[in-house]
Amino acid sequence: MSLLFLLLVLVPSEDSFSGLDKTEKPPFKIFHNTGERLTSIILAAAEDSRTFIKETTGLEINEEVTIVVLRNRKSYEQFVAKEGGERFSVGIAFTERSLLVIDASAEHSIISPASGILRHELFHIALARFSAKETIKIPLWFNEGVAQFLESRSLTYLEEQDIATLARGGQLKPFSELADGYPQDESQRRIMYLASLSFVSYLIGNEPSKLRSLFNGLKEKKDFNKAFESAFGDSVDRFQLLWQASMSKEYSFWWQFLLRTTSDYLIFAILVIVLVIVYFIRRRRSIRQLQELGDSEQEE
Repeated sequence: MSLLFLLLVLVPSEDSFSGLDKTEKPPFKIFHNTGERLTSIILAAAEDSRTFIKETTGLEINEEVTIVVLRNRKSYEQFVAKEGGERFSVGIAFTERSLLVIDASAEHSIISPASGILRHELFHIALARFSAKETIKIPLWFNEGVAQFLESRSLTYLEEQDIATLARGGQLKPFSELADGYPQDESQRRIMYLASLSFVSYLIGNEPSKLRSLFNGLKEKKDFNKAFESAFGDSVDRFQLLWQASMSKEYSFWWQFLLRTTSDYLIFAILVIVLVIVYFIRRRRSIRQLQELGDSEQEE
């Protein structure tokens, strides 16, 4: 198979973007129906994301990336469905084609500098290129966990509680079982995303330089597990046990129960406290009045 044929397969044909305007600044080519102002903002955010990914991971994005930006949900879902992707996303990367599609109407603040959605999806593309070039298999949990971490996504308290409950009950699957594909069950897929982000944050939250060390190790060792041990000092399985223990300790059952109850019934709890305080104030006042009345009767 010739190199020219491979390029024809992997590079999206511009016929796919008929009816869309085009803005180009290498390595990015943007097709859009959103207007030039928003497109220029997205282009600047893509450049910022490209720089951020390189500084954080060492991965470079030099080859062409096609970004499609669509102004409403309907056009986004139609385009993504035609490409064979999941319509319920707000942004999706087709890594084998270096194609990124974004719903500009979604509430992910695409106009912010170095937008999280661009960091997330561009990392997927950069990692796919890296793994293909170096012929290295990258576990799915790592791919998704780091993408969310670079997006600056953080778990809500209730999401952390869910993960801690599963960790305490020994119900979290080993990450070695989440290396190849997404779980078919939607709830299990959600847990996979949350656990991956939580675990990656635990690994590199305070030492992001280790992420770059891991990628340097991958270039040398050509094996994820060996590079991981070199960068972090122990195996994935060992760190998973430490992470689960820390989650279980931080979110103990009674602490979770207390905070969840307080969160769910905060207004009711405050009302009860106020009523109790009012009751004791009035009771104290009544006792004082009775004492004063008794003293006055004795004087008479």
